[in-house]
Amino acid sequence: MLTHYRDHLAMANKYDLVFPTAGGRWQSLDNWRKRGFREACERAGLMDIENIDGQEVASPRYVPYALRHYFASVLIASGTDIAKIKTLMGHTDITTTYSVYAHLIREVEQTRSRRPGLISSIRH
Repeated sequence: MLTHYRDHLAMANKYDLVFPTAGGRWQSLDNWRKRGFREACERAGLMDIENIDGQEVASPRYVPYALRHYFASVLIASGTDIAKIKTLMGHTDITTTYSVYAHLIREVEQTRSRRPGLISSIRH
């Protein structure tokens, strides 16, 4: 999806950025959070309203890291090879991937171990 957006819709820029600024440069983190992430959360209905000093303040329900964690959890649940997940998450060492997502990996392994395998499902 991002490749299609970059190739067909994004503004051309010399850095091959998917979401450049109007000047074709990198987005600052603050700018991206306010203009990109916040707007996406608003459109998706993922805002929480808090009362701060008598005023209602809307803020995104999730932080960008939550999207990263969700992406990895979907990959793990779908059975994607852990080495592939390591690469996709940008980890230099697979032990980082295991330590960050160990709870999810164990959960998936436990669920799979409770399912009958092909051999046990064959009746004699």
